[in-house]
Amino acid sequence: LRRRRRRPRRAAGWHGTGPVVAIVARTVLDALATSHLRHECRQWVQDCLVSVHSDSVIVVLGGESADEQADAATRRARLATAADRIAADLDGAVVIGPVVDGVAQAGRSLRSALAGLHALPGWAEAPNPVRADDLLPERLLDGDPLAGEQIQTLVTQPLRDMGPLYEETVATYLALGRSLEMTARTLFVHANTVRYRLGRVSKQIGWDATDARDGLVLHLAVIVGSSPPAARAEPLRLGPAPPVHHEPSITTQENAMSNAPTDVLTAVAEIVAEEADVDTTLVTPETRFADDLDIDSLGLLTIATQVEERFGVTLDDALIPTVKTVGALVDLVSAQKR
Repeated sequence: LRRRRRRPRRAAGWHGTGPVVAIVARTVLDALATSHLRHECRQWVQDCLVSVHSDSVIVVLGGESADEQADAATRRARLATAADRIAADLDGAVVIGPVVDGVAQAGRSLRSALAGLHALPGWAEAPNPVRADDLLPERLLDGDPLAGEQIQTLVTQPLRDMGPLYEETVATYLALGRSLEMTARTLFVHANTVRYRLGRVSKQIGWDATDARDGLVLHLAVIVGSSPPAARAEPLRLGPAPPVHHEPSITTQENAMSNAPTDVLTAVAEIVAEEADVDTTLVTPETRFADDLDIDSLGLLTIATQVEERFGVTLDDALIPTVKTVGALVDLVSAQKR
């Protein structure tokens, strides 16, 4: 069924139960470079998945630390350090996803990294590698639903927990063009009080309102926090307004055709074939991921994440490991698009 593989892609068993992080790079790797990358990953972590595509590479790192006495924070810090080292050696644009608690949440890290890579052109001065959490403004404007959740968790809620005085001070300072004097007059306090409150916010939650980039993140956090929950549930999409004609437009008809099950199967088959390194014609609805293609649960996760990006859907992480065949994945995607 399969051609001889040119590039090893499957994780050789995931043994650890510790934190996990994903890295996505826009680069091209040949077989030798892929082997070198896999070897380097093994020097830093116990478990890894390296998935190479025509113009990109996905790396998932994880596993328990060799030091069993290390606490969770130490293991997360070690994994983040390993991700930094590995990402620094990759060519092209590289985005590092957030460290998550375990392999069950790996999809969240991978989705964040992929969304960050897609939104990366929005930040011309971005460092390389860059963390997906540092691209929250661009991801939010690009329509990434996870970005809104992460801003709420990382910035909005911690700022709110500090109390209304601090939240109001940050909101006023940013709304008035980051002017200490104008903020002080508006709030009827001394400028040193404003400076003190902003300093407390920076120390407490790690975002400095006096910095242009951090100020942008805080401003979006304030906006997200003041939006009604229903508005936050829908991702922000930039683009032309939909047509208002009563008759279906050509664009609407084309979109409907592109969502047809046959087209979903074609796109899914292409993604699966690239991941498994087989001919697309050999991927059918009856093809089994594990038995026919030797794709394990993490390989399936990378396929599902690419399918999500291709069709603009979000698949339930709990359901992905239960998908046994290509046809089952197509059905799952088609159900999400209805």
